[in-house]
Amino acid sequence: MYLNAEQVAATGKVGMDALNTFAQAQLATFELVLALYFNAGKASLEDGINHAAALLSVKDARDLLELNAAAAEPGFERALAYSRDLSSVAARARAEFFKLSESHAVEVNRTVIGMLDGLSKTAPAGSAVTVSAIKSALAASNAVYEAYGKVAQQAADADEANSPGAAAAAEKRAGKRNAA
Repeated sequence: MYLNAEQVAATGKVGMDALNTFAQAQLATFELVLALYFNAGKASLEDGINHAAALLSVKDARDLLELNAAAAEPGFERALAYSRDLSSVAARARAEFFKLSESHAVEVNRTVIGMLDGLSKTAPAGSAVTVSAIKSALAASNAVYEAYGKVAQQAADADEANSPGAAAAAEKRAGKRNAA
């Protein structure tokens, strides 16, 4: 049972390609999150400056209360929008991660099974049982991985389904506070 250099190199290339793909996906997600963060900070700064300028023109306490009450609602709406956008980016990143993981797992399985088939051809007599046991263990680990992936996807789907309801409930609570 010997591995040749081409098999080792092919396995290493598969791993490096997968690592590069994962890194690129994570960097793209990080870029989106930073853009969201920057835009939210910029909008908040602009609103703060506008609010401060408006405070300078206040003549009495009633105008002050009305101005502050009016300024709170856009900030709350912006925070909800930021939360929704961030949740959307996270959902896309999670879906991309699962997709990449699945494709990488398929590629690794193909490579390992190819290596095992090659090794079994040059293996000493009687080692077929060992190769068969390794293939069986690989199949069992793949089944566990698939089950985990399905459960994780169901949890992610449930989280996404509940997010709009939570946002709507928060908006409703905010509306009651503003009306009071």
